[in-house]
Amino acid sequence: DAHTRLERVDLAAAALHSVEQLAALADRRHIDLGLEAPPPMANTAVLAQPALLDALVTNLLDNALRYTQERGRVTLAVRPLSAVVELVVQDNGPGIPAEARERVFERFYRVSQDAEGTGLGLAIVQEIARAFGATIQLAANPHEAHGLLVTVRFPAAAT
Repeated sequence: DAHTRLERVDLAAAALHSVEQLAALADRRHIDLGLEAPPPMANTAVLAQPALLDALVTNLLDNALRYTQERGRVTLAVRPLSAVVELVVQDNGPGIPAEARERVFERFYRVSQDAEGTGLGLAIVQEIARAFGATIQLAANPHEAHGLLVTVRFPAAAT
């Protein structure tokens, strides 16, 4: 059971790891991949399983890179707030229409039929998030003409 083996994991470190893992894919697609990390003293610890947290972050980032057009922009940010630590993935890709945002968490549902992938990504991400007591929100990217803003809010681990 996922709950029995939760440990303190640094979300900022997991984010950096995913960016390093996917930097080559971003390069190949000429996508500007950025990481906004908090100051070094910030508490970005969450209760999670390292491998599953890694899968969650990598899946979200991989989705953003695959769906964003060449020469697009993808930014991963970790923001420690008082009781939560946010993981934010924003891109200037095609985005997901409002009416499809709930459905993308269903297994095998894909907004676009021409993208690669199994359609399992977000269903798995949501299951992992739930196991960690986290929530996921999808919204239009307010900083771009189009694009997607994914916010995962984890309960902050006590210091």
